[in-house]
Amino acid sequence: LPQIMAFCSANGSITPPGSVSVASGGTQVFSIAPDAWYAITNVTVDGASVGSPGTYGFTNVTGWHAIFANFTMQFAPRGTPYWWLAQYGSTNNFAAAELDDPDGDGMSNMDEWRSGTNPTNVMSCLRFAAVLKEAGGVGLDLETVDGRLYSVYWNTNLTAGVGWRLFSSFTATGDQSHMTFTNDLPQSYFQIRLSP
Repeated sequence: LPQIMAFCSANGSITPPGSVSVASGGTQVFSIAPDAWYAITNVTVDGASVGSPGTYGFTNVTGWHAIFANFTMQFAPRGTPYWWLAQYGSTNNFAAAELDDPDGDGMSNMDEWRSGTNPTNVMSCLRFAAVLKEAGGVGLDLETVDGRLYSVYWNTNLTAGVGWRLFSSFTATGDQSHMTFTNDLPQSYFQIRLSP
């Protein structure tokens, strides 16, 4: 009997899956469904794209075929994933939810996502985990999000008009980062920024 091989990427399903036998000259319809907060990106049949249909049917099947469905994460307009907004209670109007500030800390949901912080906890914010005196300078510990670009600035005076100077920019490689500020100054102030 002719066979149709049906497969899909993660975060969705194709039904029926796997190797499906079809009577010669028969038909077979496949249902394609993404998981919550994902979308059908593309469906290929025998290597050629057929768009992103929710169903696809083969007719007059006389030989072997293959169908593959690919799914991708859905994002609000400024890049916050739907699934992340949903886990904190937003299940519709994601464009507006992205700009909300549920805990009133001055950071939108979008900023909280980028910072790796909790948008429902005012104590969860972009900050230094510790600033401690150590051999050779001041040790700065940061809670970070892997792959995000951070910049650390320093100043000796918080008076208006005194500019912040860049100390270091780095791409985080885990959830904790450490650096040592080596300038021997009587007092220093530090600021962390998350780059776009």
